[in-house]
Order: sequence, then C-alpha cells, then structure tokens
Amino acid sequence: MEVGEKIRPHPNLKKLYFVYLALAAIPSVTATSLPIWAVYAFAPSVWHAAWHAAWPYLFIPLGAVLAIICFFVYWIPRYYRSLSFMLTRDEVILERGVWWKMKHVVPYARVMSVDAIQGPLSRRFGIGRVDIHTAGYTGTGG
Repeated sequence: MEVGEKIRPHPNLKKLYFVYLALAAIPSVTATSLPIWAVYAFAPSVWHAAWHAAWPYLFIPLGAVLAIICFFVYWIPRYYRSLSFMLTRDEVILERGVWWKMKHVVPYARVMSVDAIQGPLSRRFGIGRVDIHTAGYTGTGG
C-alpha cells in the first residue's frame, strides 16, 4: 500500500451484508407467507370461495417484503463499490454513498483514538470495522 493509493474494502464485506440481509429476510418472508399457506392448507373452501376478494390481503404484505429484499439486493453491491479510503501524508479520506455521495477528510492531528471492532459474523469473514475518534468532531462517523 502506498501513500495516496485508494483502498477498497475486502470483498467479504459484501458477503457479510448479504448474510445480514438473509438473517432479516428469512423470518420476514416466513411471517408474511405463513397466512397464505395457513388459509390454503386449513381452509381450502375459504381459499376457493373468497380468493378474488381475499388475495390482496394475503399477498400484499409478502409483496412488500419481497420488494424491500429486492431493493437491498440491488443496493448492497452498489454501496460496496462506493466505499473507499485513502491515507495521505496528512489525512485520512473516506468516500462512500450510492445516491448521496459523502467524503470525510480527517487530519491525523485531530485523531484522538482508533477502535477496531469485530462482531462474530465479521470475525467469521475475516473483516472488521475501524472507528476514528477525533477532537472537536460533532458529526456522525463514517
């Protein structure tokens, strides 16, 4: 790594985001599809008789959950590609953002402490997060 070279996160970060998505998606899809299967399995006469009136009430929640999942499947790779940081002689520069681009510039002189953080899943993927705490900085970290 050279001074001024743009650095990208490890590819396992994208995998970690997809694991987080799966951990949220599986229970959500199960919870929203369960009523559909319950009505079909335990009340087939109601299913056939009231199908035209009832289907939106059964499928709209599932459709909304699937739309949200599709959004994140679209967003995760784009967000991953937007992440980069650079170490220069005087500062750390972090860039990120899919729609709203952000660029954080942190002079080394303002750095008070640096934390390296790994959760259990991050450890499994061999990645982690670095938080830089600065003097006099009041915004949210990157």
